Amino acid sequence: MRKYIIALLSMIAFSTQSVCAQEMATPDEAKAMALRAAEYVKTVGAEKAFAAFGTPGGEWHDRDLYIAVVTADGTQPLNGANTAMNGKNFWNLQDINGKFFYREVAAVEKETWVEYIWKNPVTQKPATKKAYVVNVDGYRVLSGAYEKLPESK
Repeated sequence: MRKYIIALLSMIAFSTQSVCAQEMATPDEAKAMALRAAEYVKTVGAEKAFAAFGTPGGEWHDRDLYIAVVTADGTQPLNGANTAMNGKNFWNLQDINGKFFYREVAAVEKETWVEYIWKNPVTQKPATKKAYVVNVDGYRVLSGAYEKLPESK
């Protein structure tokens, strides 16, 4: 009976990892969301767009995807996943490899990818995050995806 319970718990653990991995967004989906958000800012203006981006459970939240906005000086007027970050300056924030990734985001002139190491919300461990950044009206609008978790065998 004990072996059966251990086997069952192992199967549940592996299937949970697989489900979590499948529920994570891809970099292509992050890019599409960032481009759509940038277009939304152009259409309705920053104030209305930021309010929509910050609405929990709204159309600008999809699995682990959300919108964040950074200014040229590294201030984050909006983080769709963590309102405690709103209005704070992260110019000197570094990832675990010492990369000043907010500076890289702030320097985007048109649109591009920015990669950095950040805590994956599924594993709670550092992982590569690829954020697609679009400069629109002086704001850097971005959305990012984490590396996929390895599939269980």
